[in-house]
Amino acid sequence: MKDFAALPLRSAIGIVFLFHGLQKAFGMFSGSGIEGFSNMLGSIGIPIPTLMAVLVAYIELLGGLFLIVGIFTRISALSLLIIMLVALFKVHISRGFSNMTGGYE
Repeated sequence: MKDFAALPLRSAIGIVFLFHGLQKAFGMFSGSGIEGFSNMLGSIGIPIPTLMAVLVAYIELLGGLFLIVGIFTRISALSLLIIMLVALFKVHISRGFSNMTGGYE
């Protein structure tokens, strides 16, 4: 029963990451796709932006899927945490709290 207690939270977080991974990897749901995401990463000084764009897109896509299904959850969660920490400190923290200004809310 304990294993099912985290199911709603794990599923909700997984859906969010799967959605964003599909935006980045394939340009679905009005996303920018790999090329647009790579350009954004390059503009903020991320090295080898095309490789990083592919890695981030597929980590989000597969990590979200794995969280939903319940396999490789620890490594998926750790990978997603690392991506989110980089996004927080490289992009969002300087914009303050409010999501209206692109902040970390």
